[in-house]
Amino acid sequence: MKKITRRFLAVIIAGVMGLTVGIPAFAEETADENNDALKVYMDELSRINEELGTDYSIPVEYFDESELEEAKQFFLNMSLDEFRDYIYTIHYNYISGKSGNNNISSEQEQSESETVPAASSFSEGKLIPTEVISVDGETALASETTDESVCYAVSSNTLVTQRCYYDVSNTDNYLYLQAENFTMNGYPRYNTYDNFAGGYFISSYPGYRATSCSISFSNYDRVAACIFTCMRMLSKYVNDGEEKSLSCTFVAGGGDLYAV
Repeated sequence: MKKITRRFLAVIIAGVMGLTVGIPAFAEETADENNDALKVYMDELSRINEELGTDYSIPVEYFDESELEEAKQFFLNMSLDEFRDYIYTIHYNYISGKSGNNNISSEQEQSESETVPAASSFSEGKLIPTEVISVDGETALASETTDESVCYAVSSNTLVTQRCYYDVSNTDNYLYLQAENFTMNGYPRYNTYDNFAGGYFISSYPGYRATSCSISFSNYDRVAACIFTCMRMLSKYVNDGEEKSLSCTFVAGGGDLYAV
């Protein structure tokens, strides 16, 4: 799983208990170095985009150092003809929903993660919790007492990961909220002061890679509304060039979310 706070700047929004985390771009000279190393492939990708009417890109500005090195090694071992085969295979598999591989020459070693898996439908329906806490919806949440004299003992914090499976036909990939949970006044809650983050996990492609996540807590820290800014990765190193926002609302103790 990739936490998107690892290289991120946290900003507390004034007046709202929320967090925005986002990946800063690499320093300009570092980005230039990476673009120079892959320039011939990026130029070829631009030509392919013109042929296909697509906006495919290699988003080096969002790769961490290890990903950058892997991507450079991966592409620099290709001839331009092999690179074209690779992009066209990704394109064909994506638009047809078929599985396949990169179609790279047999002399190159490829890991399983560098193949092009089956495309997914990316159906995005209403997200619902699989398990709901035993209260009467928003009314009960909003009317909860904050009188310390009637509050129960506070339990210790437990780190919990809640997943949002955004594709109704595929549970390999997900976005997630990782946060400490505790119990107070008889209800599970989020620790909104420390150690919480959004993130993503991709096991098969296409899949959404989150580049930032805005988290807002409400209802006495029992509800977390998340907005993930994502790019759709068609393979480990290539995306479709579009940015998308995915929203989901987690409830403390409420389990994972599924598209329906």
